[in-house]
Amino acid sequence: MRNVLDSHAHTIASGHAYNTIYEMAQAASDRGLELLALTEHSMTMPGTCHEFYFQNLKVLPRQMFGIEVLFGTEVNIMDYDGKLDMRQGLLERMDVVVASMHIPCIAPGTEAENTRAYVKAIENPAVNISDILMMAVIP
Repeated sequence: MRNVLDSHAHTIASGHAYNTIYEMAQAASDRGLELLALTEHSMTMPGTCHEFYFQNLKVLPRQMFGIEVLFGTEVNIMDYDGKLDMRQGLLERMDVVVASMHIPCIAPGTEAENTRAYVKAIENPAVNISDILMMAVIP
């Protein structure tokens, strides 16, 4: 099998990765990828980007080192009704949106609560990917 894309990666902007946008794009190109999606943590995650970061993504090139680069967010699911921590107008300007649950932003719920949160989140038309593996159900 040949891998052609990475649909969820972070840069130093998210606060816990180690490379810049250009370093990530170069590495993806070196590995033969055709598409890289850089999805930085949205604003509620401790240590991450300010809203201004996401507002300015429009100025970045979408082609680097011979590959396509998408810019977006890993938005936090904030409650069991699927509320997201980025306003809808800004979400709609992202190239890609991943919806995830992270313990700093929401307490682990029951299986039913977590499932409802994900289902409600992916009903948002701006959400492209649900990263359900990001949080285990804790009994």
